[in-house]
Amino acid sequence: MKQRKLKIGFHSAVAILISYLLRKARVQLQTILPILFLMSVFQFFVIQYPLHERLSTILYLVLLVPAMIFLLEGVKLGLMPVVEEVSATLVKENRKIPFVGSIFVFGLTIVMSEHYKNLNTIFSNSYIILLALTVSLITLYGMFRFLFHMSFRKIIQKLFIIILLLSTIIEFTIDDIHLAYSLDSVNIIINPIVYAMLLSFGYGVTRVTLNSVHINRSGFGTITTISLSALIFTQLYIIIFSTFIVAENIRPLSSINNTLDFIYSIEINVVMVIAYILYVLFLQFVVIKKPLMHNRDMLIGLIFVIFGTFLFFLGLKHGLAILAHDIFFFLPSLISQIDIYAQDMTISYGPLYSKGTGDVIIVLFLYFLGYSATIAEPGLSIIASHTSNVSVGSFKKNLFTHVVAIGVGAGVTMGALKFIYDLNYFTLIIMPLLVIIVLLPRIDRRMLAIGMDYATVAVGPISIILIASLMQGFQIKTDNPTFLGVLALCWMYGYSSVLIFSYFSNRGRYE
Repeated sequence: MKQRKLKIGFHSAVAILISYLLRKARVQLQTILPILFLMSVFQFFVIQYPLHERLSTILYLVLLVPAMIFLLEGVKLGLMPVVEEVSATLVKENRKIPFVGSIFVFGLTIVMSEHYKNLNTIFSNSYIILLALTVSLITLYGMFRFLFHMSFRKIIQKLFIIILLLSTIIEFTIDDIHLAYSLDSVNIIINPIVYAMLLSFGYGVTRVTLNSVHINRSGFGTITTISLSALIFTQLYIIIFSTFIVAENIRPLSSINNTLDFIYSIEINVVMVIAYILYVLFLQFVVIKKPLMHNRDMLIGLIFVIFGTFLFFLGLKHGLAILAHDIFFFLPSLISQIDIYAQDMTISYGPLYSKGTGDVIIVLFLYFLGYSATIAEPGLSIIASHTSNVSVGSFKKNLFTHVVAIGVGAGVTMGALKFIYDLNYFTLIIMPLLVIIVLLPRIDRRMLAIGMDYATVAVGPISIILIASLMQGFQIKTDNPTFLGVLALCWMYGYSSVLIFSYFSNRGRYE
């Protein structure tokens, strides 16, 4: 029997659309407003200095709201369903070579698309090419883990133990600067679209291998496995090559400067997303040779992804980055005098507070900044939405969001304390590592992969821009060791906060 289409008048359709957009805008405002409010209050009432390029900065910041709406809705409507269908079809039809080839090529692009600009010397070429091959193989392993029901807990335990051993070797045989560089390399994946595709590839496999919804087998874990494996590869590379290559030549490979250049390259991010979409459509129409299930909805969704990506990185570069630069440039004025150069004049500004009061203000501000930045990350919203969908609403969408945000805030705070009191970096990083290794065997396996992926995606473009601005704000070049390793601190404390929460929570309610 042919289904009859529901006819809706023009005015009714407009009313429904406006209501829908307002609801989505309200949700995005709840995630973005806290960080913008915190930074604005700090700028005008604590630092007490006017914002540079005020009007244009505000306009670009406003763009982040529609950017998040288009991006997240596009991922949900278009990108993830297409990738899931491709993955599920290849597994269901037992097409081994196309399946392995498609995952392997995708793994290569994760590294090459974000780091191709650094292919300029024999040393950096070998690092990036070998890293790309490593990530491709680990991506394949992540998919095979779903096919053959391998344990996520066992592999993740081994990875963290290896990280602990290699970190100790680097600390005591090289120095803590290179330790910080190596640990910061955990941010191998920056673009939130890659998170969505990895989840979708895995979920497509589990749709075939499992007949029922299983929250622990819904594409989770691959993101974390890739990030930690990339970290281990970088540590091994540093240990091996430091024996016959000048140590300073190794540092730029995992420098935050490389990551920041990628985030600020709006054209590169848009082209990369278009390339991913074309690749997925190639798999859909040429490899599995099937039409899209819902042509119009999915195509609209894919267009939304492109437009949302453009607006998002535009707002970051010309909005959030400008606001963050202004705030962190004047941040040292809370505890010391800084020089402002304007119109061939040098103006002294600060200190605004005593050393003790200023230190407390800086630490509290950075903690809440790290917390609110985590809430605003689009990658976290993508994984939260996926968690809710695959669990049919039984798993709370934002269960881990605030838990991870607490950990990231603690990581940023530890980075600030390291600067203020010149703390040993190895000590700061060893504490969460030991917590993770001790608690991993004691965590409910149904929670583990989900929680770890939440922590992995928690530090994205927004947090990276803020941390980079923090470095520059204290008038320190980004290749200076003072604030190196803050990204890794955010990740490690995010991981530990998830595990601590999972250990002490009532796990029986997730059955």
